[in-house]
Amino acid sequence: MLVGDPALMLVVRKFFQILWLALAAVLIVPVLGGYFIELAKERGLYKHPSVRAEATIHLLLDTALNPLYLTSAGMMFGLALGMWIDAVLLRREAKRKGPLEIIFDPKDERFVRVIHGLDGATGEFYSLAIHNAGPNSLRDISLYALNCGFTRTIIAQVHLTPAERTVYKAGDVLLHHQDALHPKTPRFVQLVELSYNAGTTSTNDILNTVPFTIELTGLDTPAVRKEFEYDPTQRPMLRMLG
Repeated sequence: MLVGDPALMLVVRKFFQILWLALAAVLIVPVLGGYFIELAKERGLYKHPSVRAEATIHLLLDTALNPLYLTSAGMMFGLALGMWIDAVLLRREAKRKGPLEIIFDPKDERFVRVIHGLDGATGEFYSLAIHNAGPNSLRDISLYALNCGFTRTIIAQVHLTPAERTVYKAGDVLLHHQDALHPKTPRFVQLVELSYNAGTTSTNDILNTVPFTIELTGLDTPAVRKEFEYDPTQRPMLRMLG
């Protein structure tokens, strides 16, 4: 299951919207419906069609001044206003953050796959997912590992060609590029394979806990960054921060 804070908050908002609408339907509609029926009978709307227009006007006036109606209408107005404000804030938040998402779920084997050898588990293979949460396709999509010790020591050795590795000293490393990313279609990108004994056979950079940053960019849309942490003592060894 693809998880992330924005998606979770959207689900929570939708749940409470549906809950409030259900409560309004169950509690308010029957009360108002019964009240309108009895008032219409009292005003003669059902018995005297010839005076229906006048009775309807009086009914509307009496209803507008009735304390029960004012309370119910106030509740409904407050609910509608709250939902409208929530929708406005959601649109502003989406516009500020942009539709691009980097997803990593350590509990999903599509993101973390344990590698097994003759003597049991030997390491882990990691992938990320990039996702377009907006309504329109995005162009010129690139995923980078930003320059840091972990990128230079580990990620660059995996994603650069032999010729590129001979001249690479430092800098961001391109993990993936595609011309377009369509809405609601996550794309999985291979990140790195790590051995459980990597800390004893590689440089000192991976003996301890180290952070690194992944950045996702697109044309005419805000870039998004996610912080990760490598800890060789944990399982899985990678986790996304925040």
